[in-house]
Amino acid sequence: MKAALAAAGVLAACDAAKQTSPTLRDRILGARTSQYCDSVCMNPHVLATERGYVVTSFTGPTAFYKVVATRDLREYLLSLPMTAWPRGAEILISPTDDVTDTTLLDRNFSEAQRICRALGLAVETRMGG
Repeated sequence: MKAALAAAGVLAACDAAKQTSPTLRDRILGARTSQYCDSVCMNPHVLATERGYVVTSFTGPTAFYKVVATRDLREYLLSLPMTAWPRGAEILISPTDDVTDTTLLDRNFSEAQRICRALGLAVETRMGG
């Protein structure tokens, strides 16, 4: 009986944690990001490379480029301001054309897609980054 009550308490705590941690998608939708679409309406773009990613984001017409390690992509995307998402909860991911190690590139390209989907983003892929 005590074990059942303890298990129920753990499940309730997990459900509460899920409710207090909105996905990036939830944050973007809540921010009504379409209001930021004035001159340039482009969401972040992730270019997968063999060593990690180059993330391009925009604030108005100004592009910002950031080289991000594979292990840091999730946190970097979460750190972007809501103004970086004028088209809503979607992202474009491409693999680079400059390749030496296709296995490593494919792994990073797949990992970027997995991370973005886990954040609740709609992922569009485009070959020929």
